[in-house]
Amino acid sequence: MPGPHPRALRSSLALSVASGKSVAAWAKANNIPLRTAYEWHRRPEFRAQVDEFRRRFFDRALGQMSRHVTTAVAEIVRLVTRGSSDSVRLQAARAVVADLMVMSDYAGLDKRITDIEKQLHERAGGAGSSN
Repeated sequence: MPGPHPRALRSSLALSVASGKSVAAWAKANNIPLRTAYEWHRRPEFRAQVDEFRRRFFDRALGQMSRHVTTAVAEIVRLVTRGSSDSVRLQAARAVVADLMVMSDYAGLDKRITDIEKQLHERAGGAGSSN
């Protein structure tokens, strides 16, 4: 039972929780009984909405980081080649190697997941086309 509160208010709570704020702080700021806010918080659809907000936050952050990745890599390469000391150059070189390994692992996993998704889609399409 949704209750007398508008859906937008429940969404506001989900956004607040997804942003790292407490249920109690949100309830107080919005003059909603704490018990009501926690009832909303326990619902599976609420948790799903929080997860969706967090995915959106992550996607935005990833987009912002992607815009600056070439600048960051260029700076690390500059430190590797022209760093002010051996320790700076060594740390930069280690960062390049470590990051390259992580990115390579990620790319490999991403390709494997994409291949699996393609296979699942083809199977689902094949099963659905017989109807």
